Amino acid sequence: MSGRGLDPELVAEQIDLAFRVLDDMEAFLAERGVPAENAPAPDRAGRIVIAQILENTYTAIETALLRISQGFDNNLNAERWHADLLDKMLLEKKGVRPRVLSDQSHGLLTELMRFRHFKRYYLELDHDWEKLRYLLSVLRRCLPLARAELSAFRAEVLRGLEQG
Repeated sequence: MSGRGLDPELVAEQIDLAFRVLDDMEAFLAERGVPAENAPAPDRAGRIVIAQILENTYTAIETALLRISQGFDNNLNAERWHADLLDKMLLEKKGVRPRVLSDQSHGLLTELMRFRHFKRYYLELDHDWEKLRYLLSVLRRCLPLARAELSAFRAEVLRGLEQG
């Protein structure tokens, strides 16, 4: 692997930072006692908290992916860089970096990205519980995949550092 100006240790540290944020988000959700899938809707404040955790969790993953992209000279379309970033993480850059995301995690992250954009631009405070319930199921499927894929990428970057 070779990225111009790449600092592999910095990329690994930024993935580690994302993992710490994800740990905090998951711990907070567990601490709050996130309702089970068939539980009644939480109150408005509970729904706002869940929506914020969904947004923050996606943002932590996206930030790690952005740092990877920057470290490996991926050019992103300025007008749709969020979606372009996810798409670029599906691609292997031969001789530069391996593929970062699977098709499955890409699809799940795309769902979370769409919600984050909706939440940021429509400033909704009365979130629909059925939508949040669905997004929590997306998050529960996405997190283990994203963690595993980012961990594998991190290990590959550090392996390249040891060999280089």
